[in-house]
Amino acid sequence: AHPVPLAVEQRGQHRLGEYVTAGVVHQLERNDLWFAGGGGHARAHAGLGGLLYELKDYDKGAECFRKATELAPQYAGYHANLGFALVKQGKLDDAVASYRKAIEFDPNPQTTAVNHFRLGKVLEDQGRLDEQG
Repeated sequence: AHPVPLAVEQRGQHRLGEYVTAGVVHQLERNDLWFAGGGGHARAHAGLGGLLYELKDYDKGAECFRKATELAPQYAGYHANLGFALVKQGKLDDAVASYRKAIEFDPNPQTTAVNHFRLGKVLEDQGRLDEQG
């Protein structure tokens, strides 16, 4: 069964999102080669994590982002996205670790600066701003 386009139904939007998400999860579980090649599998997990995050399912979103970081451990964006979801879950120590990984692997000075800001915000919220270094 193919998931229906998101724009098909106006009412019951969350339910429709769950249906589309379930279809993508089914594809990932059914055929690991579906997104194979060039890190595509990691991108698929990250994309699903983004959809789940937008649906405010931060637990499942974090699982998908975590899987993306396992499949592509040096891709900074997946670590940053995992940090977002972990903050929403209240797992601030884990979010700190994710933001630090994002900073470690990010070659782009602009996004590194953004991740330093995010890290600083979480540490500030924890009263640990002196640890940002």
